[in-house]
Amino acid sequence: MRYSPEHKQKTRERIIDRAARNFCRDGIDQVSIAGLMSDAGLTHGGFYAHFKSKEDVLLAALEHALEQTYATRLSEAASTSEDPMERVGAVLDSYLSLTHRDHAERGCAIAAVGVEAARTDPRCRQVFSDAIEKRAALLHEAMGKGPERRSEALALVSMMVGAMVLSRASGDSPLSAEILAAARKHGARIPDCPDDSKD
Repeated sequence: MRYSPEHKQKTRERIIDRAARNFCRDGIDQVSIAGLMSDAGLTHGGFYAHFKSKEDVLLAALEHALEQTYATRLSEAASTSEDPMERVGAVLDSYLSLTHRDHAERGCAIAAVGVEAARTDPRCRQVFSDAIEKRAALLHEAMGKGPERRSEALALVSMMVGAMVLSRASGDSPLSAEILAAARKHGARIPDCPDDSKD
């Protein structure tokens, strides 16, 4: 049976969406092609009509997950106010939330599988580099600062991702919530720091 190009595209998108959720929830090594296709309601053999390998679907899934997080968790939050401090605070509140911690499958792929992905296909490292640059640019713009403040934006991205990783590693514990609260509190201060990049 031959399917229309639209049907094939929708099927591919369904596989990518399911793969993004599974990779972020379970980790790269724990996701099998057979399990992924079963979760997507498709046959194992159908996978190869869309992707050559697990690495190919991983790449597409990471791009999808990173774009979804950017659009729904970061960009949306950064556009909530005209005040730079409020914009940064909204991004921190959205990203460093208990909801984000508890739902890795719908969250940031950098925090979910960044270290693991860096050990796989070199193309994944480029996808993550591009995503980090995009997040830093968003925060840089949200701060309303000049080009000399790029280091603050990179520090914020690093703090956010690191705090999410540590919070998830701590489980649903008081320490986990404390890590997120500390990162929100101290991250909100970064845009107010004096600019020492000219030293």
